[in-house]
Amino acid sequence: MSNLRILLVDDDSDVRLSIHDFLKHQYPDCAITEECDGENLVASAEKARDAGEPFNLYFTDYDMPNLTGLEAVTTLRNKNDMTPVVFYTGDANEIIPHLTQLTHAYCAPKTCGVKRLKEIVETALASSSVMARH
Repeated sequence: MSNLRILLVDDDSDVRLSIHDFLKHQYPDCAITEECDGENLVASAEKARDAGEPFNLYFTDYDMPNLTGLEAVTTLRNKNDMTPVVFYTGDANEIIPHLTQLTHAYCAPKTCGVKRLKEIVETALASSSVMARH
């Protein structure tokens, strides 16, 4: 996928590094912007949208300081930002009940393997492609 832009958000720098490496391995030409909390997720998403270069995917932790990933994405959804999101979380049970309230939202437990993580990201990106055709 050319011109793929991903916003990667996690308060743990080691997790960000690991996911960054995973994403670069899967999508070598992608552009990744990293943030450390939900407030910065919202700010970066809005800045990119306003610049005419919106992200294709938000890849975010759920439990972070300032704003959780869920709170940040809900804020963006309330502003009509329907960018697909993958919640990468250690506690999938906490986020799963909220997924039905969000459009194009997916959960990837931190315990899932690389193959399953790739499938989840591919599903999210496919929903982004469908949105772009409408």
